[in-house]
Amino acid sequence: MDPKLASIENDAGESPKYLAARGGMFEILNQILKSTASSAHGGSDGRTALHAAVVEKHFDIVEALLRFKQQLIKETGHQGRTPLFYAASLGQHRTVKRLLELDTSIAYVLDKEGHSPIHVAASKGHSSVIREIIRHCPDSGEICDLYGQNALHMAIIGGTAHVVSIY
Repeated sequence: MDPKLASIENDAGESPKYLAARGGMFEILNQILKSTASSAHGGSDGRTALHAAVVEKHFDIVEALLRFKQQLIKETGHQGRTPLFYAASLGQHRTVKRLLELDTSIAYVLDKEGHSPIHVAASKGHSSVIREIIRHCPDSGEICDLYGQNALHMAIIGGTAHVVSIY
């Protein structure tokens, strides 16, 4: 494979790495990762290849990308959201655990609305994700958004009172 091909985006602004990650094409992604150190990996939706793999629940792709480059976990996509934010939003506690094992600082990254991963997990009632975040980052429940609201506020506002007992 010509390494230059991995950096060419299609008309929609999607790189081969992004398309392979989004489509769950493990072998193709693996070949791209082996052949090039290209940082081109975006999609037309402003997400990275890792974002796409998390959203599409391609956990083998997530692991491959994390092994390839640990800096991917800090990259933000649409609305300033990290892969941890997407995993927390979707209730993917195993992915949350894996991402936090690599770097706990990502639990404190706020999106453009001022929400952290624990905020979104609380608002959606993903108790296993909240437990995982608190296990790795015990003070993360104190993070406040732009309106001074922490995860407990978000749980109450989101009508997910069952997660209140976690605090």
